[in-house]
Amino acid sequence: LVFGTVSGRSGLRGLLLLVDIRRKPGDQERALLDSATRRGLRVQVVATKADQLPRHKRKPAVEAIERWSGLGRHATSVVSVKSGDGVDALRELILSWAEAEEEA
Repeated sequence: LVFGTVSGRSGLRGLLLLVDIRRKPGDQERALLDSATRRGLRVQVVATKADQLPRHKRKPAVEAIERWSGLGRHATSVVSVKSGDGVDALRELILSWAEAEEEA
């Protein structure tokens, strides 16, 4: 269902790809990322559950996700719904995407 939406929904303009910060993204995440980038969609990789890792392990985990995605630092967000870390910044990003679409 998700692959069909990413590859075929004409109104789709971006993808938030949620990955667990505690594990390496798998084949399905790679396929979604590749499908979205081939379509020219904006992609933001969202490393979730940041509260589940000690602070000293977060940076290496995020850097590994950035390397995996190949999209760079600007395309990765780190969030924890439980603690609220990063949620406001992600909300602002989504709003900026929506505003950019309205202007286009």
